[in-house]
Amino acid sequence: MTELQEMHGIAWVAALGQHLAAVVTPLLPGDRELVATGSELAVMVRRDGAPLRVATSYRLPTPSARSVLDAGAVDEILRDLQDDIAVHLGCAWPTAASGTTLSAVARDADGVIEIAFEPRRGDPAEAIVLEPFVPPPPPDEARVAG
Repeated sequence: MTELQEMHGIAWVAALGQHLAAVVTPLLPGDRELVATGSELAVMVRRDGAPLRVATSYRLPTPSARSVLDAGAVDEILRDLQDDIAVHLGCAWPTAASGTTLSAVARDADGVIEIAFEPRRGDPAEAIVLEPFVPPPPPDEARVAG
């Protein structure tokens, strides 16, 4: 695999949070959902029909507006996630045959990252969800495309 393309940090982190929320929420018990707001991820809990309340939250590292994320920074973000928030989600991050996490091995030249969670409950063979995260284009490319 090649080095992850550098990309605009803030847009990337916000898009990663939205993607994680969409991938993870279906894996959670029915009273929980993962909500992404900007760079913050929160596990929300509904009790007996009452409004959602925060069970735990995690702030994704947010670079300055002028900085970019390279492959090492992306790996650090995903390592932090697996260490900090996976426990609260009741999910384990599967490891590759090499013993490294998917965050370190499943990247391609276009910056696509394969994100997988293996729930602790149920049959892991049926429960693994692997979703590609395609980062947003840098701001200059987004303006040209729009």
